[in-house]
Amino acid sequence: MNHRSFLVLASIWLIMFWCNCLDPMVGDDYLYSYIIGDNTIFYRFDPAAAVPISSLSDIIVSQWNHYMLWGGRTVAHCLVQFFVWQGEILFDIANAAVFVVLVMEIHWIIDRGRVSLDFIPSRLVWIFFAIWIFSVDFSPTLLWTTGACNYLWTDAIVLTFLLPYVRQWFSDQPLNINPTVMFVAGTVAGWTNENNVCWFIIVGAILCRQLRADGRLKAWAIAGLIGMSIGYALLILAPGNFNRAILNTANAQPLILEDAIKAGLSLGTGLISEILMWYFFIRTLMNQKEFGDSIEVRRSLIAAKTFAIVSALSSVILLLSPEFAFRSLFPGLIYLIIAVTIVVRLQHETQRNTIDRSLKIFFRVFGGALFIINLCSTIMILSIEHSYYDQIRRLAQHEHDIGSQAVLEVPDMYVPEWLSSAALHHSAKSVFECEGAEVKWFNRIYAHYYGIAGIVRVPDKGGD
Repeated sequence: MNHRSFLVLASIWLIMFWCNCLDPMVGDDYLYSYIIGDNTIFYRFDPAAAVPISSLSDIIVSQWNHYMLWGGRTVAHCLVQFFVWQGEILFDIANAAVFVVLVMEIHWIIDRGRVSLDFIPSRLVWIFFAIWIFSVDFSPTLLWTTGACNYLWTDAIVLTFLLPYVRQWFSDQPLNINPTVMFVAGTVAGWTNENNVCWFIIVGAILCRQLRADGRLKAWAIAGLIGMSIGYALLILAPGNFNRAILNTANAQPLILEDAIKAGLSLGTGLISEILMWYFFIRTLMNQKEFGDSIEVRRSLIAAKTFAIVSALSSVILLLSPEFAFRSLFPGLIYLIIAVTIVVRLQHETQRNTIDRSLKIFFRVFGGALFIINLCSTIMILSIEHSYYDQIRRLAQHEHDIGSQAVLEVPDMYVPEWLSSAALHHSAKSVFECEGAEVKWFNRIYAHYYGIAGIVRVPDKGGD
């Protein structure tokens, strides 16, 4: 690895570590610090029966209960429960490292699946910039313990599994990999996230068919595909998914056209940040004949189109759920970045760069200025958020120390509108409920965690 690449990767780790240190433990993190059981499911949290995680065996028991009662994302939530048990500093270090690994994996996939330390520094910078700027729910996806384990970590796992397939697609020689290792890796990768794994199973089946026709199909590719299918079945068919659906349906209103329209508008709002990349990608494909017709070009274009299609499908499938968090769009963003950057690689390699030098300089200066403004504003918001929750934690600790039986009243979090606008992807608000919210699940979990009678948010005069 050359020193410039090392400095880029080290800088990425430092920025992400800094952000992670400022991002507080909130929301579901507190729930997952206890052994999951019928008494600790979100809507039924019973402080009197809550047992904190204190060992690996507790995590196993907890995740078995979670699988049966609430959902099938066992891989992600094992990670969550491990880190909330071990403490924030370990997660901050590891999470920043996994983000760097994700950037490296994207670079390797773009470079035909070749795993090496021979990075192109400018490409690393672009990958980091694209994730930072175009993520519509940055903090909940990449910094928050529960969110990061569900999206950042699981995407890193899926890309690790995909690397041999990408390499085999570009290589004329069959790769020799232990089938058992690929089966286990596929099972873990398949057991990660609902809205993207299914498409890779289909793509994997098509790829294996093509490799068989080319005489390059090996047992490891089939074993990995079988493993991913089994892992996905374990994810989707978890009894907890059906139990959760029943609970949600009991409180839901009948679906109407208005719900579908709202879902479409919500998806469109989330994807608007990707418009420029989609425009560039589609316009470049319209002139793809300029790249030539070599085997290498054809394989690169097929790979780019495949990742673009998976990106679109993993986002569009969210329309089946009228309500979804924007962090669910993160996998689609990663695959779109891969697709776009493969096309950029082709432009450079075939010397068909459609962007002239002066325009390229403009984009670099504009992008650099945008990143600096965004980084500074994001750090400021994270600092406000960190200070807010740290103050409440100290107040709760004081209430506990004096044995107070009063419900702790906390203020709203104030973030200037101009700062939220400058941060683009990062906003912050208090997670505490108000108006008798001592009975709400998060307020009750938080109060129990710090040993106080209760906690409630008191809105300002212009609030709720």
